[in-house]
Amino acid sequence: MSTWGMTAPVPGDRRVRFALVGCGRIAANHTAALQAHAKDCELVGVCDTDPAALAKAQQATGAPGFPSLDALLAGTEADCIVLATPSGLHAEQAIRCAEALRADAEILGIEIRAGIHTGECELLDNDIGGLAVHIAARIL
Repeated sequence: MSTWGMTAPVPGDRRVRFALVGCGRIAANHTAALQAHAKDCELVGVCDTDPAALAKAQQATGAPGFPSLDALLAGTEADCIVLATPSGLHAEQAIRCAEALRADAEILGIEIRAGIHTGECELLDNDIGGLAVHIAARIL
């Protein structure tokens, strides 16, 4: 069964925990949005394979930095993961995030641009849909 379009309850006793994968140009939009809603959410980790981009994001946000997606998944308890990486990586990364986090009952979702063709969207729906992971996806 697919979970597209479903929502999960927001934790009432704490802020929603976000992690950001990809610290390039578009990442600033996401960190600004999180800062604007700091009362309700927090950035618990940033990740980039480029050491300079990672260091810049850590300095700008104060969040812990991780040099790989696997390290971020192992080192944070995020409720939502924002994939701000090149769109060609999103399907594979979203599936990895879902598999790593599906045991977490409070996982809220993965925010991504789904991809440039419907095949990636179908892949996500088939591989993630049954994992009770909620995805906010914009289809190009």
